Amino acid sequence: MLEEDEFFIGWEEQVSSSLAGYVRKVAIVVFLLGIGVAAIAAAFQQTIGSGSWNLEVKEFKGIFVNSPVPLLIVSDREEDGFEVYYLVSEFKHGIPENLAKENHLREVTLQGSLIQNGREQMLEVVDGSLRSVTDVQAHPLETVSLADDFTVCGEIVDSKCYFGVMNPGIRKSHRACAINCIMGGIPPVFLMENEEGEKNCLLLLGSTGEMIQKEVLEYVAEPVEVSGALKQIGPIRVLHLDLTSIKRLSRGMHTGPYLCGTPEV
Repeated sequence: MLEEDEFFIGWEEQVSSSLAGYVRKVAIVVFLLGIGVAAIAAAFQQTIGSGSWNLEVKEFKGIFVNSPVPLLIVSDREEDGFEVYYLVSEFKHGIPENLAKENHLREVTLQGSLIQNGREQMLEVVDGSLRSVTDVQAHPLETVSLADDFTVCGEIVDSKCYFGVMNPGIRKSHRACAINCIMGGIPPVFLMENEEGEKNCLLLLGSTGEMIQKEVLEYVAEPVEVSGALKQIGPIRVLHLDLTSIKRLSRGMHTGPYLCGTPEV
């Protein structure tokens, strides 16, 4: 007797063994293909950002300085050195100017939460927690001149969001937030990125070392070329910005690194 081909009957409670095996194989192949497609898509996605914000509030003790911007310098006994933290207030505000001037070159205690992106560290200080302990004789950070005329391309961002409060905290989608933060006293920084995607940033100051805010607002979150004197203050690299040097670069999607190119006409 000839062997008959199996076929599917919709009202049967069970399908044939050969058809069930075929469906099982197809399901496994589709599942594996789905995983592969997801992995490939993830590999081509831009990373959201490397910053972090630890919301746990801790107590810190160190030397408060108001230059180049409000910083806390904490002794690191294990490394026989020190850690340097940018200081900002809660929400979109920098340290109030009167509070910064009062505590310049004083040992202080404060409570804050850590914001960190690579080597860049910042503390969001709990309002009312800063307490002065004693005076300090001299500024503990050495200033070294690196270049009198340094030109670089990149993007102006607000340090608080880029360091970790908002990820990634860059580009046009973050422009409005960055402007509000810088207006509120958050120090602006200049984000540089090389062809390998490695990012570094420079603290932006005015040509004579003063803090700047409104002077750079119209250029925030855009590809620009800037020039100025490059200095090293402790572990922080600082660009004393020549405001007349700022040039917008040709617009585009700019999903990759900001490299020096054709200025916008």
